[in-house]
Amino acid sequence: MVFWKIAQSSLFLITYAAVSFAQFSSQIDSGKVEFNDIKEASGLASSKKNPGVLWAHNDTKDKKRLFAMNGNGKHLGVYYVCNAKDRDWEDIAVGPGPDSEKSYIYVGNIGDNDLEYDIKYVYRCEEPDVTTTQEGAIDTIENVDVLQFCYPDGRKNAEALMLDPLTKDYYIITKNEKKELVYKAAYPQPLTSVDTLECVDTLDLNEIVAGDISVDGREIIIKTYKKVYYWKRIGDETIQETMRRTPSTISYIEEPQGEGLAWDLNGSGYFTISEEENSDCHLYYYARNINNVIKFRNGQTNSRVIGRNFRLVNTGDAPVSYLLSGRKNIPASNRTNRTMLKGVGRNY
Repeated sequence: MVFWKIAQSSLFLITYAAVSFAQFSSQIDSGKVEFNDIKEASGLASSKKNPGVLWAHNDTKDKKRLFAMNGNGKHLGVYYVCNAKDRDWEDIAVGPGPDSEKSYIYVGNIGDNDLEYDIKYVYRCEEPDVTTTQEGAIDTIENVDVLQFCYPDGRKNAEALMLDPLTKDYYIITKNEKKELVYKAAYPQPLTSVDTLECVDTLDLNEIVAGDISVDGREIIIKTYKKVYYWKRIGDETIQETMRRTPSTISYIEEPQGEGLAWDLNGSGYFTISEEENSDCHLYYYARNINNVIKFRNGQTNSRVIGRNFRLVNTGDAPVSYLLSGRKNIPASNRTNRTMLKGVGRNY
Protein backbone atom coordinates (compact mmCIF):
# COMPACT_ATOMS: atom_id res chain seq x y z
CA MET A 1 0.00 0.00 0.00
CA VAL A 2 1.39 3.39 -1.03
CA PHE A 3 0.82 6.56 0.97
CA TRP A 4 0.50 10.02 -0.48
CA LYS A 5 2.98 12.20 1.41
CA ILE A 6 2.64 15.97 1.25
CA ALA A 7 5.15 18.35 2.76
CA GLN A 8 3.70 20.40 5.59
CA SER A 9 5.07 23.66 4.21
CA SER A 10 3.24 23.21 0.93
CA LEU A 11 -0.22 23.42 2.48
CA PHE A 12 0.23 26.56 4.55
CA LEU A 13 -2.46 25.41 7.01
CA ILE A 14 -5.26 26.19 4.55
CA THR A 15 -8.51 24.30 4.40
CA TYR A 16 -8.79 24.18 0.61
CA ALA A 17 -6.03 23.81 -1.93
CA ALA A 18 -6.00 23.00 -5.62
CA VAL A 19 -2.99 21.74 -7.55
CA SER A 20 -3.33 22.04 -11.32
CA PHE A 21 -1.70 19.80 -13.89
CA ALA A 22 -2.09 19.38 -17.64
CA GLN A 23 -5.54 18.08 -18.47
CA PHE A 24 -4.30 15.69 -21.13
CA SER A 25 -1.02 13.98 -21.88
CA SER A 26 1.50 15.09 -24.42
CA GLN A 27 1.22 13.66 -27.91
CA ILE A 28 1.32 9.86 -28.22
CA ASP A 29 2.04 8.42 -31.66
CA SER A 30 -0.55 5.64 -31.93
CA GLY A 31 0.84 4.42 -35.22
CA LYS A 32 1.25 5.03 -38.91
CA VAL A 33 -2.02 4.83 -40.79
CA GLU A 34 -1.69 1.56 -42.65
CA PHE A 35 -3.89 2.14 -45.70
CA ASN A 36 -2.05 4.16 -48.34
CA ASP A 37 -5.26 5.55 -49.86
CA ILE A 38 -5.71 7.72 -46.79
CA LYS A 39 -3.71 10.61 -48.26
CA GLU A 40 -5.52 13.74 -47.15
CA ALA A 41 -7.39 12.72 -44.01
CA SER A 42 -9.84 15.48 -43.16
CA GLY A 43 -12.39 13.85 -40.86
CA LEU A 44 -12.14 11.45 -37.93
CA ALA A 45 -14.74 9.94 -35.56
CA SER A 46 -14.97 7.07 -33.09
CA SER A 47 -17.47 4.34 -33.84
CA LYS A 48 -20.22 3.92 -31.24
CA LYS A 49 -21.43 0.60 -32.61
CA ASN A 50 -18.00 -0.99 -32.98
CA PRO A 51 -15.73 -0.29 -29.98
CA GLY A 52 -12.12 0.24 -30.96
CA VAL A 53 -12.96 1.34 -34.51
CA LEU A 54 -12.33 4.79 -35.98
CA TRP A 55 -13.91 6.25 -39.10
CA ALA A 56 -11.96 8.57 -41.39
CA HIS A 57 -12.32 10.15 -44.81
CA ASN A 58 -10.21 12.09 -47.27
CA ASP A 59 -10.63 15.70 -48.31
CA THR A 60 -11.75 17.14 -51.65
CA LYS A 61 -12.87 14.92 -54.53
CA ASP A 62 -12.00 11.49 -53.23
CA LYS A 63 -14.26 8.54 -54.06
CA LYS A 64 -17.24 9.00 -51.73
CA ARG A 65 -15.82 6.52 -49.25
CA LEU A 66 -15.16 6.02 -45.57
CA PHE A 67 -12.19 4.22 -44.08
CA ALA A 68 -12.34 2.04 -40.98
CA MET A 69 -9.21 1.58 -38.85
CA ASN A 70 -8.34 0.66 -35.31
CA GLY A 71 -6.70 2.93 -32.74
CA ASN A 72 -3.24 2.06 -34.00
CA GLY A 73 -3.97 2.85 -37.63
CA LYS A 74 -4.55 -0.74 -38.78
CA HIS A 75 -6.70 -0.82 -41.92
CA LEU A 76 -10.05 -2.55 -41.45
CA GLY A 77 -12.08 -1.64 -44.50
CA VAL A 78 -13.39 0.76 -47.15
CA TYR A 79 -17.09 1.66 -47.24
CA TYR A 80 -18.57 3.51 -50.22
CA VAL A 81 -21.43 5.93 -49.51
CA CYS A 82 -24.33 5.86 -51.98
CA ASN A 83 -26.28 8.99 -52.99
CA ALA A 84 -23.38 11.23 -52.01
CA LYS A 85 -21.42 13.89 -53.86
CA ASP A 86 -17.64 14.02 -53.48
CA ARG A 87 -17.30 17.81 -53.64
CA ASP A 88 -15.47 18.65 -50.41
CA TRP A 89 -15.91 16.31 -47.45
CA GLU A 90 -14.51 18.03 -44.37
CA ASP A 91 -15.68 16.37 -41.15
CA ILE A 92 -17.52 13.38 -39.75
CA ALA A 93 -19.52 12.64 -36.60
CA VAL A 94 -21.09 9.52 -35.10
CA GLY A 95 -24.10 9.33 -32.82
CA PRO A 96 -27.86 8.85 -32.54
CA GLY A 97 -30.38 9.41 -35.30
CA PRO A 98 -33.95 8.56 -36.31
CA ASP A 99 -33.90 5.09 -34.73
CA SER A 100 -32.87 5.46 -31.09
CA GLU A 101 -31.60 1.87 -31.04
CA LYS A 102 -29.04 2.48 -33.79
CA SER A 103 -25.86 4.47 -34.29
CA TYR A 104 -25.40 6.73 -37.31
CA ILE A 105 -22.53 8.25 -39.26
CA TYR A 106 -22.83 11.90 -40.33
CA VAL A 107 -20.50 13.07 -43.12
CA GLY A 108 -20.16 16.79 -43.76
CA ASN A 109 -19.83 17.79 -47.42
CA ILE A 110 -19.45 21.34 -46.15
CA GLY A 111 -16.22 22.73 -47.60
CA ASP A 112 -16.46 25.63 -50.04
CA ASN A 113 -13.13 27.44 -50.32
CA ASP A 114 -14.23 29.60 -53.25
CA LEU A 115 -17.76 30.23 -51.93
CA GLU A 116 -19.38 28.69 -55.01
CA TYR A 117 -22.31 26.76 -53.57
CA ASP A 118 -25.54 27.80 -51.88
CA ILE A 119 -26.49 24.28 -50.82
CA LYS A 120 -24.29 22.04 -48.71
CA TYR A 121 -24.87 18.45 -47.57
CA VAL A 122 -24.65 16.19 -44.56
CA TYR A 123 -24.96 12.47 -45.32
CA ARG A 124 -26.46 10.29 -42.60
CA CYS A 125 -26.32 6.50 -42.63
CA GLU A 126 -26.44 3.65 -40.15
CA GLU A 127 -23.08 2.45 -38.94
CA PRO A 128 -22.10 -0.83 -40.61
CA ASP A 129 -20.73 -3.74 -38.60
CA VAL A 130 -16.94 -3.67 -38.31
CA THR A 131 -14.62 -5.79 -36.19
CA THR A 132 -11.11 -4.85 -35.08
CA THR A 133 -9.81 -8.17 -36.44
CA GLN A 134 -11.21 -8.01 -39.97
CA GLU A 135 -8.82 -7.62 -42.90
CA GLY A 136 -9.48 -4.92 -45.50
CA ALA A 137 -13.22 -5.32 -46.06
CA ILE A 138 -14.86 -3.54 -49.01
CA ASP A 139 -18.57 -2.72 -48.80
CA THR A 140 -21.22 -0.22 -49.85
CA ILE A 141 -23.56 1.72 -47.58
CA GLU A 142 -26.78 1.95 -49.57
CA ASN A 143 -29.38 3.57 -47.30
CA VAL A 144 -28.17 7.15 -46.97
CA ASP A 145 -30.18 10.22 -45.94
CA VAL A 146 -29.12 13.37 -47.80
CA LEU A 147 -29.60 16.33 -45.46
CA GLN A 148 -29.45 19.50 -47.55
CA PHE A 149 -28.86 22.85 -45.90
CA CYS A 150 -28.03 26.47 -46.59
CA TYR A 151 -26.92 29.37 -44.42
CA PRO A 152 -29.28 32.26 -43.63
CA ASP A 153 -26.63 34.86 -44.47
CA GLY A 154 -24.88 33.69 -47.62
CA ARG A 155 -22.27 31.15 -48.67
CA LYS A 156 -19.75 29.96 -46.10
CA ASN A 157 -16.74 27.70 -45.99
CA ALA A 158 -16.74 25.26 -43.07
CA GLU A 159 -14.69 22.30 -41.92
CA ALA A 160 -16.16 21.40 -38.52
CA LEU A 161 -19.26 19.24 -37.99
CA MET A 162 -20.46 18.19 -34.52
CA LEU A 163 -23.46 16.14 -33.40
CA ASP A 164 -25.11 16.73 -30.04
CA PRO A 165 -25.98 13.20 -28.84
CA LEU A 166 -28.48 14.58 -26.33
CA THR A 167 -30.66 16.40 -28.88
CA LYS A 168 -29.56 14.98 -32.26
CA ASP A 169 -29.02 18.54 -33.49
CA TYR A 170 -25.91 18.96 -35.60
CA TYR A 171 -23.64 21.99 -35.64
CA ILE A 172 -21.47 23.51 -38.37
CA ILE A 173 -18.63 25.92 -37.54
CA THR A 174 -17.17 28.18 -40.21
CA LYS A 175 -13.49 28.47 -41.03
CA ASN A 176 -12.75 31.79 -42.75
CA GLU A 177 -14.76 34.47 -40.98
CA LYS A 178 -13.29 37.31 -38.89
CA LYS A 179 -14.96 35.57 -35.96
CA GLU A 180 -16.11 32.05 -36.65
CA LEU A 181 -19.84 31.38 -36.70
CA VAL A 182 -21.67 28.42 -35.17
CA TYR A 183 -24.79 27.21 -36.98
CA LYS A 184 -27.35 24.69 -35.76
CA ALA A 185 -29.54 22.25 -37.66
CA ALA A 186 -32.28 21.28 -35.22
CA TYR A 187 -33.56 17.71 -35.14
CA PRO A 188 -35.46 16.38 -36.99
CA GLN A 189 -33.69 17.65 -40.08
CA PRO A 190 -35.82 17.63 -43.26
CA LEU A 191 -35.23 14.91 -45.85
CA THR A 192 -37.01 16.45 -48.84
CA SER A 193 -36.26 20.16 -48.57
CA VAL A 194 -33.33 22.49 -47.92
CA ASP A 195 -32.88 23.29 -44.23
CA THR A 196 -31.91 26.87 -43.40
CA LEU A 197 -29.53 26.70 -40.47
CA GLU A 198 -29.74 28.98 -37.45
CA CYS A 199 -26.70 31.02 -36.43
CA VAL A 200 -26.48 30.48 -32.68
CA ASP A 201 -23.03 31.69 -31.64
CA THR A 202 -19.89 33.58 -32.62
CA LEU A 203 -16.44 32.37 -31.57
CA ASP A 204 -13.45 34.62 -31.11
CA LEU A 205 -11.32 32.03 -32.92
CA ASN A 206 -10.14 31.54 -36.49
CA GLU A 207 -9.49 28.71 -38.91
CA ILE A 208 -11.50 26.05 -37.10
CA VAL A 209 -10.92 22.77 -38.92
CA ALA A 210 -12.61 20.10 -36.77
CA GLY A 211 -14.85 19.53 -33.77
CA ASP A 212 -16.33 16.74 -31.70
CA ILE A 213 -18.71 16.22 -28.78
CA SER A 214 -18.14 13.33 -26.38
CA VAL A 215 -20.47 10.35 -26.46
CA ASP A 216 -22.19 11.49 -23.25
CA GLY A 217 -22.70 14.99 -24.66
CA ARG A 218 -20.84 16.66 -21.79
CA GLU A 219 -17.52 17.68 -23.36
CA ILE A 220 -16.76 19.65 -26.51
CA ILE A 221 -13.46 19.97 -28.36
CA ILE A 222 -12.64 21.93 -31.48
CA LYS A 223 -9.32 22.46 -33.21
CA THR A 224 -7.58 25.02 -35.34
CA TYR A 225 -4.35 24.25 -37.13
CA LYS A 226 -2.38 25.22 -34.05
CA LYS A 227 -4.53 24.49 -30.97
CA VAL A 228 -7.30 22.36 -29.47
CA TYR A 229 -9.97 24.03 -27.31
CA TYR A 230 -12.16 22.43 -24.65
CA TRP A 231 -15.54 23.22 -23.06
CA LYS A 232 -17.35 21.37 -20.26
CA ARG A 233 -21.14 21.37 -20.54
CA ILE A 234 -22.88 22.23 -17.28
CA GLY A 235 -26.35 21.02 -16.32
CA ASP A 236 -28.94 21.37 -19.06
CA GLU A 237 -27.00 23.91 -21.12
CA THR A 238 -27.33 23.87 -24.87
CA ILE A 239 -24.19 23.49 -26.94
CA GLN A 240 -24.25 27.16 -27.84
CA GLU A 241 -24.65 28.21 -24.21
CA THR A 242 -21.64 26.12 -23.27
CA MET A 243 -19.52 27.52 -26.09
CA ARG A 244 -20.23 31.11 -25.06
CA ARG A 245 -17.86 30.63 -22.16
CA THR A 246 -14.12 31.03 -22.65
CA PRO A 247 -12.65 27.63 -23.55
CA SER A 248 -9.59 25.97 -22.09
CA THR A 249 -6.62 25.27 -24.34
CA ILE A 250 -5.60 21.63 -24.06
CA SER A 251 -2.68 19.53 -25.28
CA TYR A 252 -1.82 19.54 -28.95
CA ILE A 253 1.34 19.44 -31.05
CA GLU A 254 0.88 20.99 -34.45
CA GLU A 255 0.78 18.53 -37.36
CA PRO A 256 1.18 19.13 -41.09
CA GLN A 257 -2.30 20.24 -42.19
CA GLY A 258 -3.87 18.55 -39.16
CA GLU A 259 -7.63 18.58 -39.72
CA GLY A 260 -9.03 15.52 -37.95
CA LEU A 261 -10.13 15.36 -34.30
CA ALA A 262 -12.19 12.81 -32.37
CA TRP A 263 -12.93 11.78 -28.79
CA ASP A 264 -12.33 8.12 -28.15
CA LEU A 265 -15.42 6.12 -27.31
CA ASN A 266 -15.08 6.21 -23.52
CA GLY A 267 -13.86 9.81 -23.26
CA SER A 268 -10.42 8.81 -21.98
CA GLY A 269 -8.70 11.01 -24.54
CA TYR A 270 -8.85 12.24 -28.10
CA PHE A 271 -7.28 11.38 -31.45
CA THR A 272 -5.91 13.65 -34.16
CA ILE A 273 -4.90 12.88 -37.73
CA SER A 274 -3.25 14.96 -40.43
CA GLU A 275 -4.00 15.33 -44.12
CA GLU A 276 -0.76 16.41 -45.79
CA GLU A 277 -0.49 14.75 -49.19
CA ASN A 278 2.61 12.70 -50.06
CA SER A 279 3.68 12.25 -46.44
CA ASP A 280 3.12 9.45 -43.94
CA CYS A 281 -0.21 9.82 -42.18
CA HIS A 282 -0.05 9.17 -38.44
CA LEU A 283 -2.74 8.75 -35.83
CA TYR A 284 -1.99 10.63 -32.61
CA TYR A 285 -3.58 10.31 -29.19
CA TYR A 286 -3.80 12.56 -26.13
CA ALA A 287 -4.75 10.64 -22.98
CA ARG A 288 -6.74 12.22 -20.21
CA ASN A 289 -4.50 13.02 -17.26
CA ILE A 290 -6.29 12.17 -14.02
CA ASN A 291 -3.85 14.26 -12.02
CA ASN A 292 -4.91 17.48 -13.72
CA VAL A 293 -6.65 18.98 -10.69
CA ILE A 294 -6.39 17.54 -7.19
CA LYS A 295 -8.52 19.28 -4.60
CA PHE A 296 -8.42 18.90 -0.84
CA ARG A 297 -11.82 19.50 0.66
CA ASN A 298 -13.84 18.83 3.80
CA GLY A 299 -11.91 21.49 5.74
CA GLN A 300 -8.71 19.48 5.79
CA THR A 301 -5.58 21.20 7.13
CA ASN A 302 -2.04 19.97 6.82
CA SER A 303 -2.28 18.06 10.09
CA ARG A 304 -5.23 16.08 8.73
CA VAL A 305 -3.62 15.36 5.36
CA ILE A 306 -0.07 14.36 6.11
CA GLY A 307 0.52 10.66 6.62
CA ARG A 308 -3.00 9.56 5.77
CA ASN A 309 -4.07 7.03 3.19
CA PHE A 310 -6.04 8.48 0.30
CA ARG A 311 -7.99 7.24 -2.66
CA LEU A 312 -8.45 9.07 -5.97
CA VAL A 313 -12.13 9.39 -6.79
CA ASN A 314 -13.70 10.38 -10.10
CA THR A 315 -16.29 13.05 -9.29
CA GLY A 316 -17.85 13.00 -12.74
CA ASP A 317 -16.52 16.42 -13.70
CA ALA A 318 -13.40 15.29 -15.53
CA PRO A 319 -11.09 16.68 -16.68
CA VAL A 320 -11.29 19.45 -14.11
CA SER A 321 -12.34 17.88 -10.84
CA TYR A 322 -10.84 14.85 -9.17
CA LEU A 323 -10.83 14.53 -5.42
CA LEU A 324 -8.08 13.22 -3.20
CA SER A 325 -10.28 12.21 -0.31
CA GLY A 326 -9.62 10.39 2.94
CA ARG A 327 -10.24 6.72 2.27
CA LYS A 328 -12.14 6.17 5.50
CA ASN A 329 -14.69 8.78 4.49
CA ILE A 330 -15.47 7.31 1.08
CA PRO A 331 -18.69 5.32 0.64
CA ALA A 332 -18.33 1.67 -0.26
CA SER A 333 -19.80 2.33 -3.71
CA ASN A 334 -16.96 4.72 -4.48
CA ARG A 335 -14.31 2.37 -3.12
CA THR A 336 -15.16 -0.13 -5.82
CA ASN A 337 -15.70 2.45 -8.54
CA ARG A 338 -13.68 1.82 -11.70
CA THR A 339 -13.36 3.86 -14.87
CA MET A 340 -11.12 3.67 -17.89
CA LEU A 341 -8.90 6.32 -16.31
CA LYS A 342 -5.75 4.85 -14.84
CA GLY A 343 -5.43 5.64 -11.18
CA VAL A 344 -9.04 6.30 -10.35
CA GLY A 345 -10.00 4.09 -7.45
CA ARG A 346 -6.42 3.37 -6.45
CA ASN A 347 -4.95 3.92 -3.02
CA TYR A 348 -2.11 6.43 -2.57
